[in-house]
Amino acid sequence: MEKVNNTTNKGFKKAYNLLPAGEQTKVRKKIQETCGWTTSTFYLRLKGETSLRPLERIALESIFNAWDIDVWTGKSLLKSR
Repeated sequence: MEKVNNTTNKGFKKAYNLLPAGEQTKVRKKIQETCGWTTSTFYLRLKGETSLRPLERIALESIFNAWDIDVWTGKSLLKSR
């Protein structure tokens, strides 16, 4: 069974795609800076081709929670409130 905190379920990609188009680059750069990722690493993680480390998971949760998006399911947190 897949872990919900991994990217293999494509939740990270769904969450990223929920961001307004004009904000995606800013968020990508913030994620890269926070996690120490290169652009290619970002896209590998986004596609679910490589696993996330625990600190990366925490960083992603924090960044996407600011947008009211669940990074693991790609769903808006506003609907569930």
